[in-house]
Amino acid sequence: MKTLKIPFGVLINRSGENASLIKSYCEAFSIDIIGEIPFSKLAAQIYSRGELLSEHIMFKEHFHELGKQVIQAAGQVENDSKDLGEDYADHRY
Repeated sequence: MKTLKIPFGVLINRSGENASLIKSYCEAFSIDIIGEIPFSKLAAQIYSRGELLSEHIMFKEHFHELGKQVIQAAGQVENDSKDLGEDYADHRY
């Protein structure tokens, strides 16, 4: 992604004990972490029934906040893209 000059970030799914490995990697390579979705047995049960976590009362607010973080990160990319010129023009969201 960096070679192609396409802006990106990481959203950690099933975050838990192993998230520190992902965070260390992202830090080492200057990759932004946009947010985290925590590991949850309840979440696994919900999506195994075909339900959306983002619509479940226990997770709705968390996904709403994650959505705002993604939109904020995309907005920062859009503002920064003005400095990239034509190299970035073909890679907009």
